Amino acid sequence: MENEGTQSIQRIGFGRRLGAYLLDGLTVGILGSVIGPFAGAGLGELILGSQLSAIPGMEDLGMGAVLGGMFGFVGGTIILGFLNMLLEGVIGQTIGKMILGIKVGNQDGSTADIGKMMGRACLKSINGICTLLAALVGVDAIATIGSIGGLVIFVGCFLVLGGSKLSIHDMVTKTAIYRKGEMV
Repeated sequence: MENEGTQSIQRIGFGRRLGAYLLDGLTVGILGSVIGPFAGAGLGELILGSQLSAIPGMEDLGMGAVLGGMFGFVGGTIILGFLNMLLEGVIGQTIGKMILGIKVGNQDGSTADIGKMMGRACLKSINGICTLLAALVGVDAIATIGSIGGLVIFVGCFLVLGGSKLSIHDMVTKTAIYRKGEMV
């Protein structure tokens, strides 16, 4: 792809994108499972400790901390996953993309604006967003729509194997992935 008539900028293909995705999963999973339980245990003991200590035999078990730790593990992973999505929407890079030196840009190799990057990040995360929304409003149909959308996005990721190196969410949002240092 030519940019400004002289410089050739190559889009990033499937392998490096998959690597970034796996690094994202590892970092979010590890950080969420380490930070979340500690935060959750403290909050759980603070919130649930007095109620659980009223039950005979529970006062010495620290059940508030145990329950809080379990909720913290799940909550920490969800919150860090959401923050990773926001990173991609605001600066065009997730933690995995930062590690591998790749970034979201416009299809011509220029820097994408926040609106485009946020739209791309939300579209990529449609399943999680719809699942959270369904849980908040209690409408299962929203989760079903999100699951279908997530399946479309998953299958659309394999379009990166084509010559254009664009996934379905890149095509919709008119974005692409490049090495950070090569973007204009």
